[in-house]
Amino acid sequence: MKVVLANKIGPCFGVERAFKVALQAAKTPGPLTALGALVHHPEGIRRLEQAGIRTVRKLEEIEEGRVIISAHGVPPATIKQAKERGLDVVDATCPLVYLIHRTAREFHASGRQVIILGDKEHREVRGIAGCIPHPVVIKGPQDVSALPDYQKVGLVSQSTKRAETLAATTAALRKRYRDVAVAEYTICRPVRDRQLAIRDLAPLTDLIVIVGGKNSANTREMVQAAQEHGARVVHVEGAHELDPESFRGARTVGLAGGASTPLETIHEVAHALEAMPPQA
Repeated sequence: MKVVLANKIGPCFGVERAFKVALQAAKTPGPLTALGALVHHPEGIRRLEQAGIRTVRKLEEIEEGRVIISAHGVPPATIKQAKERGLDVVDATCPLVYLIHRTAREFHASGRQVIILGDKEHREVRGIAGCIPHPVVIKGPQDVSALPDYQKVGLVSQSTKRAETLAATTAALRKRYRDVAVAEYTICRPVRDRQLAIRDLAPLTDLIVIVGGKNSANTREMVQAAQEHGARVVHVEGAHELDPESFRGARTVGLAGGASTPLETIHEVAHALEAMPPQA
């Protein structure tokens, strides 16, 4: 089977940085625990476990040692609580996420109601919301009509949202409110590049395989982007999930990966696809 790779693959800067910070910290003796998944891909978690880094969901599960903050970031109160518990904090928060935190605080300080475009339960969004009083979280333009009347608002976005969703939400807010400030730079450029690569792959291929964690927000956005461009989509976490039945009628397959997906995993999927005979 012919495989066409997306022109942007491999982990983004924030994920690569978080890995390096974590693996460097693992060289120092003593308990080391990640608060929440450092990356949203099973292979990445396995590599961390091999380095002696365990993962927990709640701060209360960590009794001693050091705690790693993932690239998604956390509310400032969580870091304060960790230090109060006597834990050393290893901060691997993505610089872009910190920029979103700062922007949200600046919007609030200037008297704007801060609106966050994102998934309310996503850890990145919880971290942003924890930076300011009374944040409002919306999923998209469809939620704008239900918002209260505000004098002026400031919009920031979860870094993995699609630029199209941010643009549509901005338009809806500007139709509703007279004074709207928008931080368009809060969309992660590498994530945006991967979404654009999907758009370019769609007309060239019979089907697109997207490799990424099932719990990865940016990977789910890529799947949605592919579907909106009319592509058949197969979403897998690795080569072991490839099912020949899903490829019937496909002779040319596009291949892309989420921003947390290791390059090695993408190449393993590529080799498995190339070895797969065309499915009638």
